[in-house]
Amino acid sequence: MAEYPDFGRERRKHERLSRDGRLTYERLEDGRLPYSTPANPGRLLDIGGGGLRCVLPEEVRKGDQMVIRLEFDGWKAEGDDWRYTGRSEDRSLLTVLARVMWCAAADGDGFEVGLCFTGRVN
Repeated sequence: MAEYPDFGRERRKHERLSRDGRLTYERLEDGRLPYSTPANPGRLLDIGGGGLRCVLPEEVRKGDQMVIRLEFDGWKAEGDDWRYTGRSEDRSLLTVLARVMWCAAADGDGFEVGLCFTGRVN
């Protein structure tokens, strides 16, 4: 029987924060956004400095590239920095490029997906 010394060991470099929220996504095709394709809705489960976990309505493949848009209430973007204000009228949009690391059927509807950030879109 083969041994896997890293099995079950946490490999993340960044802490994850539970965060229930909405996001939209678009899959890149050949490194480009498809023309006239509306953004699809998803649900954010948690987020960290290196990526996020979410539920999407469709199955995606490991390695797929995506554009993810996240809206945060109570946060204010100031250049490259973000500041928590706690005020509901402060709302910031974060747009990132991400790569699918894994995808599995979710409890209920949809698919649970792990994404790794690969860049930020200003």
